[in-house]
Amino acid sequence: PPPPPRPATIVVSPATAELASLGAKVQFRARVNDQNGRPMTGVAVTWASGNSAVATVDATGLATAVDSGTATITASAGEAAGEAVLRVVPRGVSLESLLDSLMVAFAGEHDIGAAAIGVMKDGVIVYDRVFGWKDRERTTPLPENAMMRLASVTKPFTAAAVHELAREGALDLDAFVFDLGQSVGGLLDIEPFPALGDARLARITVRHLLAHRGGWDRSVAGDLTYREIEIAETMSVPSPPGRLNTVRYILGQPLQFDPGSERSYSNIGYLLLGLIIEEVSGTDYLSLLFEKVLSPLGVREDDVILGRTFPQDRSDREPWYDHGDWLTRNVFDPDGPRVRWPEGGWDHEARVAQGRLVASTGPILRLLDVYQVSGEDIGTRRRRPEPIGWRWYHGGGLPGTSTTARQRWDGVNYVVLFNKGLRPYGRLIGDILDDILDNTRIAWPQGHRAPDGANRDPDAAVGVPR
Repeated sequence: PPPPPRPATIVVSPATAELASLGAKVQFRARVNDQNGRPMTGVAVTWASGNSAVATVDATGLATAVDSGTATITASAGEAAGEAVLRVVPRGVSLESLLDSLMVAFAGEHDIGAAAIGVMKDGVIVYDRVFGWKDRERTTPLPENAMMRLASVTKPFTAAAVHELAREGALDLDAFVFDLGQSVGGLLDIEPFPALGDARLARITVRHLLAHRGGWDRSVAGDLTYREIEIAETMSVPSPPGRLNTVRYILGQPLQFDPGSERSYSNIGYLLLGLIIEEVSGTDYLSLLFEKVLSPLGVREDDVILGRTFPQDRSDREPWYDHGDWLTRNVFDPDGPRVRWPEGGWDHEARVAQGRLVASTGPILRLLDVYQVSGEDIGTRRRRPEPIGWRWYHGGGLPGTSTTARQRWDGVNYVVLFNKGLRPYGRLIGDILDDILDNTRIAWPQGHRAPDGANRDPDAAVGVPR
C-alpha cells in the first residue's frame, strides 16, 4: 500500500506583513501539504517568532508587535516548516506637524520675523520650510526659496574648499601662511603694518588656521577683523580698510599663544583662508567654492551667493535683518549719521570666507551630508559608519542673524536660519531639536523636491564612502 500522508511543506500567509504601531496584530495562517503536494487538514501546527523582542505569536498564529524591527514567523509540523516575515515600523510623530508647531511657537516666543529650516535624512531632504515675513512691517510673506546670511556657518564651506585643494595637491596644509623670510617661504606675501608684531607669526600653518590654532585669542585681544574704523584711522586709509589692510594691521599685532599650542575660535584664521584659496587657485573665492565643492554636490549658482552690506544691493530672496533699533557708526562713513547695525556696522563684503555667504537651506544640508562641519577635522569628508552619538554643529551669529547647522550619526542633518541675532537663537533651537531627535519616535517622510531643484546623492557626486 502507498505510504500514509505526512506533512512535507508548509506555506504561511501572508508571506510578508507590516505593522505600523506597537500592540497591533496580524493573523498568520498555515497551509500544510503532504509529500504529494496535496493539502492536509487537521494537522497540528506549532507557531514561533524568531525575534520575540519585535513580535510575539500565539498558538493560533496571531502575531503582536512589541518593538520596531523584523521578526521571522515560523509554522512547523513534524519535519516540515514554513516562514513569513513581519516588519514592525511604528509611524511615530509626524515630522511636519512637529516642526511646524515648534517653529511657529519659537518664532512667536522670541518675536522672530523670518526663519528657514531644512532637514535631511539619509541623504534626502525630507523637510524644508520658511516662516514669517520678508519686510520689517511684516506685510510681505517670506518667499519659499528664501535665503539668508549664514554668518560663521560660512566657515565649513571654506574648510571644505581648502581640503579639496589639498586633496588635489594644490595646497599643503602644513605650509606656512605668511612669507616672512623663512627658508621655505609662505603662501601670503603681505607687508606688516607698521612692522612685524610677533616673530611667531612666521610659524602659523594652514592647518592651524582650519582648527582655530593660529595664536589669536579674541577674548584677550578682541576680534581684530571688526575693528575697521580703528584700523583705517591707524593706517591713514579710507574706511573700511578691506581685507589686505586688515591683514597688514593684524601682522603688526602680537599673538596671544604659540601657534598650534591652544585652540581659540578666530575669525582671523578664516579671513586668511579666503585669501589663501584665492592665491593658490588664481580665482575668486566663490568661483573656487562652486568648482570644488558646491557644483559636485548639485548646488545651483543662485542658491549660494556673496552677501552685501546695504539693503538695496541684496538679493530679493533675503529678508530684512532685525537687530532692533540699535544704531552704530557707519564703517563706510564714520563721521556721518549712525546706521542700523546690519546696514553698515561692518563691511560685509570683507567677510568673504569667514562669514559672507548667503544661502537657502538646501546647499547647507548637502554640505553637511558630505563634509564634517566643525572640530579638528572641519572640512574633511565624512566617513561612515560613524559611532553612535557622533554629532557636530557649527553656529553663526551677527547683528540681525543667528544660524545653526548640525549633523548626526543617525543620518539626520538639519539647518536653521533666523533674521535676528540679539540672542543665540540658532543654538537654542538646535538644542531643542536635538532633544526631540534623541527622544521622539518620528515618522520620517520619504523625501520630496529639495529647495535647490532635486534630491541628488551628494556622496555619489564626490565619492565619499558611506
